[in-house]
Amino acid sequence: MPQASPRHTTTRTWTRDGVVWLSRTNCVCACVRAYVCVRAAGTRLAWFKEQLVEGRTEYTYDEVVVLIQGYINRYADELEGIKAECKRHGHRTKASRQDLIVRTQTTENAEFKGGWVMPDLRRAKVVKALQNWNYELNLLPSMATNAFKPQSE
Repeated sequence: MPQASPRHTTTRTWTRDGVVWLSRTNCVCACVRAYVCVRAAGTRLAWFKEQLVEGRTEYTYDEVVVLIQGYINRYADELEGIKAECKRHGHRTKASRQDLIVRTQTTENAEFKGGWVMPDLRRAKVVKALQNWNYELNLLPSMATNAFKPQSE
């Protein structure tokens, strides 16, 4: 008789260098120990939390779109520096980093065009919850979310 697949028996989270990590043992994929970086939710929202203006209770749709565009372009200065260094040296000195930034921006732009899901900053209750958020991932489902798309021009 075949044995049932092992379940995630132990789950532990911790924060290191501002990144929330999740550790699971006995995972279904037959690995002994897997570390899964929960960056998609934690780090992204941490960036948005840092951008919130103290004392603001609500944001308009256009302001949220500008915040999202700022998040997508957060590596623009580093990318310009890499391009300038490439011109100076005549070859791509940091090609892998440049490729990673371009790939990240492309992926995030595609996500934005399809609908960027994040806490709905147009609601005062959600803004207050995000401002008071202590980086615990279990508190995220309690925040109302909305999909934001770029305004059609």
